[in-house]
Amino acid sequence: MNLPTLAAFLIATASVAVPCAAQEDYGCPGPDTSTLFQGCVNMKEAENLEVAISQQLKEIAKLAPSKVAVEQLSASQRDWAKYKDRACNVQNWLMGGANSVSYTRCVLFLTRQRLEYLQSSY
Repeated sequence: MNLPTLAAFLIATASVAVPCAAQEDYGCPGPDTSTLFQGCVNMKEAENLEVAISQQLKEIAKLAPSKVAVEQLSASQRDWAKYKDRACNVQNWLMGGANSVSYTRCVLFLTRQRLEYLQSSY
């Protein structure tokens, strides 16, 4: 990823926020304004989106014309998961630190984006 692309990505994901009052708390600890709470909520929401992605991939696989296409679909998902982890780690290092929600905000953003892509493309 080149520097301008990385900068655009960091700016886009840094501004993603879910208002605390309108979200489910998922049993996360702490007041709804805490970093720990928001990070927990972000990860729970991302986990729910991962379930939806898995369901979407199963539906797409049913449409695949061959076993090779299904294998490529699975490989693309594994590659995307690696990309997500690496991109969010970089964002956390550059914009956050140990007491930040940068990583979880990034995970939520990219997971939501992946689901939207799969739903609109297949």
